[in-house]
Amino acid sequence: MKSRLAILLFCLPLATLLVGQRFGIPILFPKEAMTSIRFGRMQGTAIFVDRHGNADVPTSESLKRGEIIRTGSGAYASLLVGNASRLSLDERTDVELTNLKKGQESFKLIRGRILLEHWKETPMTLTTNFTKSFFKNGIASFVNVDFQEQIHIIPFEGTVVAVNLNESLGTVTKTPVRIHETAPQAIIGFAPSIEAPPTSDFYAWAREMRSD
Repeated sequence: MKSRLAILLFCLPLATLLVGQRFGIPILFPKEAMTSIRFGRMQGTAIFVDRHGNADVPTSESLKRGEIIRTGSGAYASLLVGNASRLSLDERTDVELTNLKKGQESFKLIRGRILLEHWKETPMTLTTNFTKSFFKNGIASFVNVDFQEQIHIIPFEGTVVAVNLNESLGTVTKTPVRIHETAPQAIIGFAPSIEAPPTSDFYAWAREMRSD
C-alpha cells in the first residue's frame, strides 16, 4: 500500500506537467525570490553585455543573471544590490552577475578592482579565476590582477573568507592579503598602495556614493 502511494505521489506531478505541455496549459510553479540589481551613479563610459554578447548602455531596469558590467578607461560605476549592498567598479573592470537569488547573491570579478559594501549577515560571494570569497557586514575591496594570476583582498571593515576552488588553500582575514592563484599558490600579507592616484581617486568616488 505504501509503495503504491509513493508511486502515485511521484507520477502525479509528472502527469500534470505532461498534460499541460500537450494541451498548452501553463503550469505555474512558485518563483524563487530574486535580488534587484540596478545601476546607481556612473562616471565616464560603462556598458553591460548580455548573455548573447550584445553590448548596451546602462538603463534604470534591473540587471539579469549572466550579464557583464564593463567600465572603460577613466570610468566608474556603482551597482545597487537590493537595499543593503553596493558594488562599485573602478576603471577597466569587468564583473559578471552569476547568481541573483536572494541570500545566494554572487558575482565574478573577471578583471579590475571593485569596492563591495554589504551590510547583511548572509554572506555575499565573489569569485575570480580560481578563488571564491565570502563577505558579510562590512566594506572590502577586491582586485583581480589577471595577467599576474593574482588577486588582492583589502578589508576595510569586516572579515573575508577566501578559498581556492579546489579547497586546498584558504584564509580568514581582516587585513590585506595577496593570493597567487596558480602554482606556486601562496597567500601573503601586504600593504596595498591605495593612497595615490589613480587608485585613490576611485576610492574617493566610491565613498561619495555612500552618502547618496
